[in-house]
Amino acid sequence: MSEFLKLENFIGHSDVGYEEVIVQFLQDNEITIDDFEYVGRCDSECLECNAERFSVWRRDIGVIEEENIFTFDLEAADETLDFAIYLCNKCKKWTIYIE
Repeated sequence: MSEFLKLENFIGHSDVGYEEVIVQFLQDNEITIDDFEYVGRCDSECLECNAERFSVWRRDIGVIEEENIFTFDLEAADETLDFAIYLCNKCKKWTIYIE
């Protein structure tokens, strides 16, 4: 797993919550930043350091509803979601966006 995708670096991290599920999904499937496409930068403000320096990495991810699982096999998926990772270039904290 890419070094910066650590749970403690997830913006808004709490002891229990969806953050852990997402990080576990990435780890269990050996998903690294190399599995995503770099799409550029955005000027959203980091909630941790207030910098406006996010790099954005994205990839479509599928949902198989009957099995309640995520997949990168979009042909097998019932629904496709836009999944993006936002990495603050200043403090290295990160968050995600799913639509």
